[in-house]
Amino acid sequence: TNYKYQPDPIYKNRIISLLINKNIKNGKKSLSYKIICRTLNLIKSKTQSDPLIIIRKALKKLTPLLILRPKKSTNVNKKTKGKNMRKVSVTVATSFRLLARRLAIHWLVSAAKERSSDRTFIEKLSSELLEVVMDKGNAIRK
Repeated sequence: TNYKYQPDPIYKNRIISLLINKNIKNGKKSLSYKIICRTLNLIKSKTQSDPLIIIRKALKKLTPLLILRPKKSTNVNKKTKGKNMRKVSVTVATSFRLLARRLAIHWLVSAAKERSSDRTFIEKLSSELLEVVMDKGNAIRK
């Protein structure tokens, strides 16, 4: 698909809109938007730097260099008809860059959700982002 993500109105960044769309629950995009904005404000207060730079660094570390894609392979054995599907590793070029970035955002959000504590999701996501920048955290392990 050739769908282009619109940047969010405050930060004017497509990565933020991808984060917002990944965090939506029960169709409540405005709640997801508030959560991401509060997360960015918390990161800004903790680090005294631009949260967009931290998110870019974290996603750069999380983005995979190879992606497994299905590929049709013909059978050499003539008894079995049809085609088999097998996974082939493909380097992340310009065509797969958005897919790789979405995968990195998925890993980041799921690692923040898996954190076991009584803290809010805002605190979990901000601490996961900061730990990824420092090469720690559950998202790096994936």
